[in-house]
Amino acid sequence: MDVFGSKFVAVYFRSGIGFLAVIFLLFGKLFLSIESFAIGTILFGALWPIKSGVTKYYISECSPDKIRGFFAQGLVSITGLLHIGARFLLLPQFLGNDKHWHYTLYIAIGIIGIFISAAVFIPESQKFLWFQ
Repeated sequence: MDVFGSKFVAVYFRSGIGFLAVIFLLFGKLFLSIESFAIGTILFGALWPIKSGVTKYYISECSPDKIRGFFAQGLVSITGLLHIGARFLLLPQFLGNDKHWHYTLYIAIGIIGIFISAAVFIPESQKFLWFQ
């Protein structure tokens, strides 16, 4: 994180690992490969520390001093609300069944694409810029 900066780790590295995880899960579905599915699941699990630690650190580092706590806690709250919405989406009546679960991977690819394209407007961490 000190070499590349927290923006690189929180945005680009996280998105790249997420994209690889989605690809492995899709290959697992298309080719009925448990190995590919397991690798994709492990990669998704490896994203959790980046999402919960580095991203929160980056957001709190880039936000203004007066509202730093609001931004960091807002990130946690919005993430929790998105998890609740995703759980409704993954009910067996919608996408949580054997026939339609892979559509959630297409949604994930779309979210990753939006995340990467919006990253152009996100500033680099001031601490990283100061050290360079």
